[in-house]
Amino acid sequence: MPDRLTEDILASLASITRRPPDTIALESPLQDLGLDSLDTITAVFELEDKFGISIPDDDVRSIRTVNDVVEGIRKLVAEKNQA
Repeated sequence: MPDRLTEDILASLASITRRPPDTIALESPLQDLGLDSLDTITAVFELEDKFGISIPDDDVRSIRTVNDVVEGIRKLVAEKNQA
């Protein structure tokens, strides 16, 4: 069962891709969700706003799957909470 952070990320991606959150698997490549470069930028901005973080450009370029997004945001949120 996904935790709250994962659920929030899945909900955001579902909103952007216009599909139900339960149809998005952690292993799903972003490309398979139909996210083009503009959609990816939209997703990054939405997730940054939602979690109060800043996702470095290098990290954005290395994201390939939904799980990459979840783990990257989990790390940034943990760093923010430690600061």
